[in-house]
This record gives sequence, C-alpha cells and structure tokens, in this order.
Amino acid sequence: MEQYLRPVEGAKEEVRRAPRVPHGLGKDGKELWRSVVKDFDLTESELNILAECARLKDDLKKLREIVERDGIMQDSPQGRRVHPAQVEIRNSSKLLGQHLASLRLPFADDEGGSAGKPRGFLAARQHG
Repeated sequence: MEQYLRPVEGAKEEVRRAPRVPHGLGKDGKELWRSVVKDFDLTESELNILAECARLKDDLKKLREIVERDGIMQDSPQGRRVHPAQVEIRNSSKLLGQHLASLRLPFADDEGGSAGKPRGFLAARQHG
C-alpha cells in the first residue's frame, strides 16, 4: 500500500506562491498579511477578510498616533470628551478581532498550546 503514496518519478513538486500583498498597505498591514499567507492556504473570501484586517492594522496605527499627539481626552462644547480617534480605535480593534476570529487561525492558548499548531481542519490547510 505504501508504494502508492510515493511521488511519481520525474514529477515536479508544485511550487506554491503566496498571494500578493494588496496595494496600499502600510508596514503593519504588510507584516500581518505576510505572516498569515506564508503558512496558510486561504480561499478568495478569506483573503478578502485578511486584506481588510491588514487595512485595519494600518488604520489603528494612525489612530494611535493621533491619540498620542492630542491626548485621550479633548475639550468640546459639551465638556471634556474622549478623543474621537480613541472611540474609533475601540471600534476598529473590535472589528479586527472579529475578522481575525472568522479566519479561524490557530493561536496560543492558556493550556500550553502554541501558535503554529493548528487544530481541526486547519491542520490540513497549513503548509509545511
């Protein structure tokens, strides 16, 4: 039976090319994109979700820079308020988490698991 599992002589091993980084991503977005696509085969819809995650990472960095510059609180006609960028950080962070969770990528867990050890169906999709 094992003889059927051997590669065909002379057959070339399929070379997998990682999907291209979407246009317009910044450093943080590119890092997220590359860290995921190097290890996992994603469907087209999953790649679209990942691209949105990468954009959100870039946006979050810009928003955090604004809050660092202006401070977390601002004066407004209604009194002191949380900076609008801080509100957007909270909303974008939540959305990023939801998108990443929808990709169902493996993560380090509290019981000694480690990142890179896929569970369930991910084991079949991971490279390497």
